[in-house]
Amino acid sequence: MAKAKLRKSQNSYNAVSDISPRSVANRQQIRSMANRTVDYNPRNLSQARLVKALENNDNHIVCALGPAGTGKTYLTAKHAIQQLLSKQVERIIITRPTVEAGESLGFLPGLLEEKMNPWLLPLYDVFMENGDMNKMEIKSMISQGIIEIAPFQFMRGRTFKNSIIIADEMQNAEKNQVKMLMTRIGEGSKILLTGDLEQSDRRASKGISGLEDFLQRIEDRPVAGISVVKFADCDVVRHEIITNILKIYEDD
Repeated sequence: MAKAKLRKSQNSYNAVSDISPRSVANRQQIRSMANRTVDYNPRNLSQARLVKALENNDNHIVCALGPAGTGKTYLTAKHAIQQLLSKQVERIIITRPTVEAGESLGFLPGLLEEKMNPWLLPLYDVFMENGDMNKMEIKSMISQGIIEIAPFQFMRGRTFKNSIIIADEMQNAEKNQVKMLMTRIGEGSKILLTGDLEQSDRRASKGISGLEDFLQRIEDRPVAGISVVKFADCDVVRHEIITNILKIYEDD
């Protein structure tokens, strides 16, 4: 069983080589939370494989694939929190395809964080579970850039260094979005990608999704540093009835 213990030593902090006000604020806030312990214990073999892949420093991109309720998002988010609070990374970047019904972000009211909130609530729920973080801390980290909401529309031309990038629900991403995401990774960073190919909102209208295309490409031409962990219906841990629900939709 994997248990992630946080280290209090300031010497383990892998900081970017700058002393900007935001960087100083980041360090102060993370330091104040560094006595917390983030636990994520795998509940089956597939979850254990994912935890092993997440904790392997040779993996720069980890893909967790499978049906709802298997713990993909939960474990990736827990790992990201552990890495942040143990000062292994400076930031958590959160992204997710937001166009599911022909609507762009501009269609939605509010600021960027407010526009993205409906898609990011599952991740926030994991962040707050077991007291890892509270709402005020999450809001403060967002305002300081420690946790950043980064829609695909605003990613082009950027490089994320010393960060963990969580890309959730990637079965709805287009090919160009997946390619752009994979080329944003910078020094000291890792991309954690989750998705369920059976729940792609794009497949019916636009054919193969960007995630499926990416998986086919790395299957044909394996790339070192990329790990893919697949879950099955039998790995569902959310509620036992979900497995039976998935079975009745198998023919769709």
